[in-house]
Amino acid sequence: MFERKLLNILNRANDGIESKKEVAKLLICLKFAIRDVARSQREVSETLQLVQNKMKSRECNDFIILAYLRKHEKDLKRLFEENDKYLAKIGELAIKALHLYESLGATDHELAQILNCNMKDLERYRQIHKKFGNDVGFFVDAVIVYKAELRSRKCDDVFMDDNPEETPFFSALLATMLYQMENNKEFATKMQELVEDHFPEIRGEMYRLAKDSDGKEWFDKYYPPLKLVKM
Repeated sequence: MFERKLLNILNRANDGIESKKEVAKLLICLKFAIRDVARSQREVSETLQLVQNKMKSRECNDFIILAYLRKHEKDLKRLFEENDKYLAKIGELAIKALHLYESLGATDHELAQILNCNMKDLERYRQIHKKFGNDVGFFVDAVIVYKAELRSRKCDDVFMDDNPEETPFFSALLATMLYQMENNKEFATKMQELVEDHFPEIRGEMYRLAKDSDGKEWFDKYYPPLKLVKM
């Protein structure tokens, strides 16, 4: 539904102001959709935890009940994966919509209204963005790089700040990146190279693709080798 709506807007992008208003409405719809998916994920996760705890319980010694719980667990895991894919898809659409919104001449003030963020913070991020001369559009960077939606600055860990209620667009864009890193090897390699080239100082907090002798792959935390620093 959202993808078709975005395509229709793209086809009428020359309409100017009207198209910009439609993109703004679409972004707001995406925001509510992200929160709905996140709410569903939380409920599924909580139910899955209860089911798994019940399966581990000594009281669960009836074969029929155990078989039912295992089936329920399998269904919940499948639902969780489907929600993850849907959230990643919404994030992909949000990236396109943010780029389009910016290209149609939306102001930082209009973006601040969509993100429900502090305008002064957004202006500061804009100056940083200009300083580094980033070719990527500012609107997407405002969400995923500067985390403009985040109103509480108690934590600097990018993953700990992932709260769909407070930062819906960040959560969706992060889900898109993680999904691509897990399912697209070329994307994962390019992302790692890009980060290493531009931000070598944060390699201690990076993840890399690891592989065992059987060919099984997973993401492992990357710790750079220690170097002797002359004082």
